[in-house]
Amino acid sequence: MNNSFIETLPSGDVNIDGILLGSKWKHGVISYSFPLKSPLSQSASHEYPKFMPIENHETQRFIRDVLREYEDVVSLEFVEKAECPEDSNINFGFAALKDGKGGIALPNAENGGRDVLLSSAFGPLFLDEIKLVPGEILYTTALHEVGHALGLMHGHGDGGSPFGMMTPDADNQCNSIMTYTGNGSPDRPQGPMLYDVAALQHLYGANFETRSTDTVYNFSPTTGEMLVNGEGQGVPHKNIVFRNIWDGGGKDTYDFSNFDEGVNVDLRPGKWSLFSRVQLAKLEDGNHAPGNISNALLPGGDERALIENAVGGKGDDKIFGNDAANELWGGGGDDKLQGLGGDDRLEGGKGNDLLYGNEGNDWLLGGEGDDQLFGGTGDDWLFGGTGDDTLNGGEGDDQLYGGEGDDELIGGGGNDRMTGGAGRDMFWLTSAKDHVVITDFAAASRHAEHDVINLASFDGRNADAQRLLNTAQQRGDDVLLSFDGGGTVTLLGCKVGDLTLDDFYHPALSS
Repeated sequence: MNNSFIETLPSGDVNIDGILLGSKWKHGVISYSFPLKSPLSQSASHEYPKFMPIENHETQRFIRDVLREYEDVVSLEFVEKAECPEDSNINFGFAALKDGKGGIALPNAENGGRDVLLSSAFGPLFLDEIKLVPGEILYTTALHEVGHALGLMHGHGDGGSPFGMMTPDADNQCNSIMTYTGNGSPDRPQGPMLYDVAALQHLYGANFETRSTDTVYNFSPTTGEMLVNGEGQGVPHKNIVFRNIWDGGGKDTYDFSNFDEGVNVDLRPGKWSLFSRVQLAKLEDGNHAPGNISNALLPGGDERALIENAVGGKGDDKIFGNDAANELWGGGGDDKLQGLGGDDRLEGGKGNDLLYGNEGNDWLLGGEGDDQLFGGTGDDWLFGGTGDDTLNGGEGDDQLYGGEGDDELIGGGGNDRMTGGAGRDMFWLTSAKDHVVITDFAAASRHAEHDVINLASFDGRNADAQRLLNTAQQRGDDVLLSFDGGGTVTLLGCKVGDLTLDDFYHPALSS
């Protein structure tokens, strides 16, 4: 093996290993140049004749952009040298290529580097007619060939990796620019894709300096351009969004509030988000990409690469979080928001929303509309807002606030505190062992629009509303109701004499 390269070991992930060459550069600084004369050996010059230098400044600029795509995701630095093919690690040029190839990466036997040749069919006359931007064929070709120069192979069946091939479901342009499978698609990737990024990070380590502070990602509905903290990153070849997102740290946000349709967002590593169907990439088989953007995998499980937050569009959104402390906003429409791990903040906004906190100590706000809120495990805060809402704290010591409207409040397991707010509210009691506080119970004897304590979860003596009334105790300004299981319900600001059977619901009472 040339002394510029060292052997590499597989990662253990078949789809990463399926595009590994088996060797990599042994140093982290890679030089490159645009030589005026052919850097090829005599035998290579015979096989790939008619070398043409890349002298056009715009073409050189686009090559630098391609290298920057890789610098963003891995711990490599590319340093341009003046026309010095004998010293440069990678040399770029045009040549006459066979079999309709768009490009090729060759080992240079003389200097131990790599030569990246693009087809002379992409020469000056052609270049005058195209824009060298993400998603354009030459841009993707250059990404592919530089991938070879850095240690990647083809991922398809005869791709040549010593570690096998990608799985059939992953072997496509949605996951790798290195595979030939689907490379005749009408729309092309706009940068290195999921397993390209993961494979190179396995070889060289991840660049956590890229967008390492709090970052907001937006996309233009009319051009497909990505904006990072409001700054455009360049208009792609078509009004398509087809890329993988690598982020090095900070509290980061996908903001899709400028899209009229409902969005499907998944913040988990490797998952896709779909926010614009008209901007989906068309694939070779006639189908479309599963989404507009995918999230990078976590190198070594490092959660700095997670995207933490998401803002939905104006329609009916589905937003799924990850193990970080997520902040998810639905906005308009009937939205479904789900946290996962972490202490999440979910806000439905307008519409009839469905919010799941799941694990962690979560904060859920339904907003306008008839919402359903489920805290899950942990000590959660649930706020219904306006509308007739259903709040279920789940396990843990939760705080539930119904807000305006006729709400149902279900504490779940744990010592919960429930406030109905305006309207006729129903408080569900689910355990005879917990200690629950109801802060604003409106008794039927004093309020036409009164609240109700629901005992449907109980049976036997614990469902006996009359017994609860008979054993009720006045404790200062409050009433204490006691269950045989040792649990209690405290009604703040109530009088024992105000309570009647009309304040309770159980199927046995209505029979």
